[in-house]
Amino acid sequence: MYDERGAHSDGDPYEPDDFAPNPEEDSDGDSAEASPNPYHPRVDGDYSDAPFAGRTVAFARLHQQLVDNTTVGATVFMGRRHVGKTALLQRFGKVFDENFIGVIIPLEFTLLKSESDWLLTLADAMTLVLARRGFMLTRLPQPPEEDDQIRHWLTDRFLPEVFTTIRPHRRLVLLLDDADEIADSVAHGKLPEDTFTYLYGLINKHRQLSMALTVGADHETRLHVMNPLVTPARVLRLANLTADESRQLLQEPAHGLYAVGDDATELVYRASGGEPLLLQRFGFHLYRRWQSISDLNSDTLNIATTDDVKTMLSVIYVESEEEFKTTWEQLNGNERLVMMAISNLLYNDPLRPITNADISAWLVETDYLMDMTAINSARRGLEYREIIHHVGDGVQLSAGLMQTWLLENGRLDGKITNADGMPAPSFLRGRVSWLVALVVLLVFVSIILVLSLNNVRTPAGGASNPVATVTLAGQ
Repeated sequence: MYDERGAHSDGDPYEPDDFAPNPEEDSDGDSAEASPNPYHPRVDGDYSDAPFAGRTVAFARLHQQLVDNTTVGATVFMGRRHVGKTALLQRFGKVFDENFIGVIIPLEFTLLKSESDWLLTLADAMTLVLARRGFMLTRLPQPPEEDDQIRHWLTDRFLPEVFTTIRPHRRLVLLLDDADEIADSVAHGKLPEDTFTYLYGLINKHRQLSMALTVGADHETRLHVMNPLVTPARVLRLANLTADESRQLLQEPAHGLYAVGDDATELVYRASGGEPLLLQRFGFHLYRRWQSISDLNSDTLNIATTDDVKTMLSVIYVESEEEFKTTWEQLNGNERLVMMAISNLLYNDPLRPITNADISAWLVETDYLMDMTAINSARRGLEYREIIHHVGDGVQLSAGLMQTWLLENGRLDGKITNADGMPAPSFLRGRVSWLVALVVLLVFVSIILVLSLNNVRTPAGGASNPVATVTLAGQ
């Protein structure tokens, strides 16, 4: 596998402000009102027109597959939630020329009830895209009445007519978003067990047909069920955007309207960690800021500064709380403990990278003990999710906004489990534990003192009180 490197309380927070200025058009016919906000801060799956940056390695890999007729298989883009898998597929038509016809199938919103429904979904999607491209489709055959003929119809009748229609120099590319849904349908018996073998056979028989898939990172261990369509060599993991790519995403859409200073983009990058969804939200509010203060009669280009970004942090934090909560809930107990340790240590010294020794020392102050092997394992899991990243000999949290959420919400509520799902052992350690131990010791000493008083000699001539005894033998 390869790697690539104040909120609104009511209503839709992304609707235009009621109090925002509504400037009249200038002599050139341009206005802030007439310039719709291009950024897409929602989580609704439609990012086709949103600003885009990076992913050059991903597109280069896909292009290599499309022009290579010597090997067969699908390219797989893997990544966690909101890293931009769907946006990548939706960008296909703007990256590749007209000789590559992309057909997106959003499987998260597609009900796969049977193989007949599934293959007809593919055929309908191809037909719709070709119709929009202006191809004549009068010769495409109608689907069969019998479900058991659907494979033969798609393989030997429908697709040959499609390729005749688009001519031999063009390629049809099926872009299957959230392909793990297919694996789920196979596992639940809704699709045949050989579904991925059949898809592999399609692109092997029809070399004008190609496929690209997206798969969630949490399904990585299930990739083997997609053989032979998917092989490890064709899997590319999508990462957060780099600092340069983040700067491009914020600055290029603003060109000619306003400017975003490099210091401001650096602050956005530190707050977002380069996560695409958070960057879209920052871009949205930067653009909204320009819309609200745009002076159409001014010849001076407005510049967004770090102070402007700081005023947006609380708004974007509130808008992103649900994503932070979901990230936290997906972690196991050891990962949460390490996250809490890093967060609290960074609170005390935000600029110092946190080492394993620092984490271990902080954990000694809690009731949970983790050895270095467990700490390293938790760190690797957090690094894989890009929640933390290396800095020198230590690590830091990637997104500053996540740090804020952790300090406010990172609690070990309920039963904590380790990486294997077993209850994490609790030990009497740390300051609280030593206080408990001290109380126990004092109680024990008090009992000893009380007992010893019963054995003290009475004054001369006096009689000692009889000592009560307990008879253990049966009466």
